[in-house]
Amino acid sequence: ISNKAYQSPTVLTLKVNNEEVLKEIFKRTESTKIVLGKGYGEWKSNTFRVANFPSHTEDDIGQLLSFFSTL
Repeated sequence: ISNKAYQSPTVLTLKVNNEEVLKEIFKRTESTKIVLGKGYGEWKSNTFRVANFPSHTEDDIGQLLSFFSTL
């Protein structure tokens, strides 16, 4: 989200320029414990969201980074 007025300090929103790639990301997370949020409205087909809450451990973050390194 490029407009700072709409950015959240607790959620990372990432844009994917290819809808098929986004579908593949969600498909691959089905076999993991990773839960990604989908975008809303006009952003639904090209974004996903990652919660950034204090309850996430370093292991959780490591698992997420490891997952994305396999894409």
